[in-house]
Amino acid sequence: MKKLYKFHLSFFCLFFFFSVWAASSANSQWVQMSSGISNTETCQALASTGSTMLAGMQGSGVYRSTNNGTTWLPTSLNNQSIYTFYVSGATVYAGTSNGIYTSVNGGVNWTQSYLAGQGIAAILITGGYMYAGNNVSSNGGASWNTYLPTYAIKSLAASGSTILAAASISGMWRSTNNGANWTITFSTNPNTFLESGANVYCGTTLNGLMYTSNAGVNWSTISLPMSQINSLISQGSYLIAGRDLNLGVFISPDGGAAWLERNQGFAPGGAAYSVMAVHYYNGYVFAGTFGGSVWRRSYSELLSPIGVQQTSSSTPDKFSLSQNYPNPFNPSTRINYELKITNYVTLKVFDLLGKEVAQLVNEKQSPGSYAVDFNSGEYNLPSGVYFYTLNAGEFKEIRKMILIK
Repeated sequence: MKKLYKFHLSFFCLFFFFSVWAASSANSQWVQMSSGISNTETCQALASTGSTMLAGMQGSGVYRSTNNGTTWLPTSLNNQSIYTFYVSGATVYAGTSNGIYTSVNGGVNWTQSYLAGQGIAAILITGGYMYAGNNVSSNGGASWNTYLPTYAIKSLAASGSTILAAASISGMWRSTNNGANWTITFSTNPNTFLESGANVYCGTTLNGLMYTSNAGVNWSTISLPMSQINSLISQGSYLIAGRDLNLGVFISPDGGAAWLERNQGFAPGGAAYSVMAVHYYNGYVFAGTFGGSVWRRSYSELLSPIGVQQTSSSTPDKFSLSQNYPNPFNPSTRINYELKITNYVTLKVFDLLGKEVAQLVNEKQSPGSYAVDFNSGEYNLPSGVYFYTLNAGEFKEIRKMILIK
């Protein structure tokens, strides 16, 4: 009887351990949250209102979730492409392929309200005026005037009494008289805005991340490499960017000067998605992707992935990269390394052909000893020989490891 009791207790402990591990592992990477939505649809817009998350899809309208994206339900707006959301009080505006729809009950029901027949990718309400695509109304949408009619407006922002319009390949425009007249401030390729205090950030296709502190009169480039930005948000002291060309999600802890890749779990082989929209809600960051529906990740873990641990803050006398253990391994192994001074660190895994299959570390780290757990199952890797390389300033070292399934 005692042996049976011990067996049950041991089995329970083992089950509990793996349950906790699985839960923390799920939170330590991006997880697709597409129950109720096809997992190959494109999500172009995300928003939240009250206790409801909204996902705007390409061609199939709006879906809503009241359980942090675990399950999604269709709404009455189910046959349009959704380009953007704008939330004002209890009213949600959806810019669609057929004008603007509105909802006042958390996205359950929608009404076609303005500009039927037009594709609306940007909405802004400020100072008693409503801006929608190339249109502006001073009377709540009863009538509209057109501005910049030959340009596709992708995003709108307000800086004081100045309105900024991102007009795709034609450049950045500003108006100081409620859209009656416009002047171009730079002829680049702006995609999206983020209003942050007195500053306005602009994510571009080819010209990196830019910002203005004087309502768009002058613009400065913060980070030229951070191009292909589709969506940009701020949460706490961090910027979070969704990028095109399968570049995924990046975060910045310092206002946009340095960026850290955060794509663990997105897709097989270490690849990412083109991220069309990012949104923070209830402790999670959501990503709307091209051809991959909606994904979710814990915000706290996004900032500090639990797979990277600083095991000691004592300063070692040299840089080093240890042999992974166990080796050979299946499916997980641990990699240890030491940093002598503060450096920007990358730890990457490559296959025999030299193709990068995983990026385990990509951030600035202080002196000390570190451990990284590499789970090959997260990247759907086959058996074979792999190489991992540590780069920290002028230090670079490569080691070999073997995955056997």
